[in-house]
Amino acid sequence: MSIAMILAKSGRTVHIFEKRKIDDFLDVNFSVKVGYNLVVTNRAYKIWERALPNALDIIKKYSVPSSGMFMHAGKTLLKTIKYSPLEPNPMVIPRNGLVTGLYECAKQFENITFHFDHYLESVDFEHRIVKFSHPSGEKSVSGGRVYACDGANSKFRRQYLAYPNSGFTCPMNQSKVLIRVLHSQKPEKELTDSWGEPGIHFALNTTMPFLCASNADFSFKILTPIIMNSPAYNELFTETPTDQQVQRLKELTQEFLPTFPCKIPDSEFRKWFKRQYFRRIYTWPNKMNVDDWAVMLGDAVHAMDPIGGQGCNSSVADVGVLHDMAEELGWENPELFGKFSDKRLPDIQTFQRAIYEMGEFMFSTNSIVRLFGILQFAGTMLICGSCCKPCFGAPFMQSMLEESSESLGSKAIRHNCQVFAVKMMVMTILVSLIAFMLFHII
Repeated sequence: MSIAMILAKSGRTVHIFEKRKIDDFLDVNFSVKVGYNLVVTNRAYKIWERALPNALDIIKKYSVPSSGMFMHAGKTLLKTIKYSPLEPNPMVIPRNGLVTGLYECAKQFENITFHFDHYLESVDFEHRIVKFSHPSGEKSVSGGRVYACDGANSKFRRQYLAYPNSGFTCPMNQSKVLIRVLHSQKPEKELTDSWGEPGIHFALNTTMPFLCASNADFSFKILTPIIMNSPAYNELFTETPTDQQVQRLKELTQEFLPTFPCKIPDSEFRKWFKRQYFRRIYTWPNKMNVDDWAVMLGDAVHAMDPIGGQGCNSSVADVGVLHDMAEELGWENPELFGKFSDKRLPDIQTFQRAIYEMGEFMFSTNSIVRLFGILQFAGTMLICGSCCKPCFGAPFMQSMLEESSESLGSKAIRHNCQVFAVKMMVMTILVSLIAFMLFHII
């Protein structure tokens, strides 16, 4: 909807085809169908406000301002990282809350038409025709440019990949980690510690990090990553759990979140087993441009880890970069999509790789590698978030959520330098300790 509003603002007629029915599309009953909360940053705010000056006021109705990031390990609060006071704070918002807010914004444009309950059936790339199925019959659409924003499992992308002689390649990485969400109740009393500050809470442990995202009523959505084909978690892969399996999930949650302040009812643990799960999917296409006729945006072309909080923000940033280039070249310029792809793809893929490599360590099926990844993540947050910040800049997770003139690719490169510095510091300390012990033994 972000690209639709920008196009409508420029005077173009826009048609949005959505496979869900309108009631499902606007379902703000944040329950079984709804996934994790999103973190939306100032980079996205600015793009929405280009199209509609009051867009942020509309979207804020469904969100809560995030005051920072909080790192917990057992019963200890390791680190609190506050965002820059010089810019609007990121928002934590349920996915369907954001969809509903953007829909309200888009409906203010008379030249945007929604077509619900339209499922993409096929794309004729040779004749540039897109076919949809609808309860009333099949519909073919042609005669315009296409902006494919159909998510990480994009059917448009898959059909283009199968199109002969397209020159399109798109390797994909799909991890063995499944992510489901637990919903807590509201706290029984006012929270006065760090849990009372809305934001993102990382619960680190030696097994699997949990991520708790605040809701507006101070309840939480808890992202629970579970490893497939792991003896420790095999019993959790079922939709018809026994009482023992439900109890196992409850015990894991209590072990990983010993200071969690909100009650999670027993019924919620049972519902967890039937919930939709999410996977860490990464796509690595060689282009975003589709024969100068269509362009793939967002997760359709650069799906990435939900843990990084950048799927939504990087998707909206695509729109901003495309808009800037269109203002210079013209929306109807046949070279627009190709030049946009050449500029945007290298930057976003450098950023993707940094998040991918961080996640591959933290969510590895190998317990030693996973422990190393968690320590590496905690180390960069602790060291670069305090004493070494003047030298290495803000920690990667913080810099991703703050506005700056630095590109996403540059932030990723700086993160790699931070990781290298942390490794060198740890090695120096270990070597010094070994040398000290040997000296005293000798």
